[in-house]
Amino acid sequence: MTIDVVEPPALPPQGTAVECEVRVPPSGEITLVTGRRRVGIHQAPAGRTLTIWANDRSVHVLLDGHPIRAGR
Repeated sequence: MTIDVVEPPALPPQGTAVECEVRVPPSGEITLVTGRRRVGIHQAPAGRTLTIWANDRSVHVLLDGHPIRAGR
């Protein structure tokens, strides 16, 4: 069994943010590591493109401009 894992770019230095777009693989496995936090995405949006905005304190995940996950 093959599991596709998508990892967005590494976060820039503290106090700045990064925004990127990632396509959710068929497995639905996207892991964001921000500081000490891991954020997983469900398999439901497989094949769709998510916009991810993250800094060292929070992560926001949007699908078609609508937030599907936000956290600190």
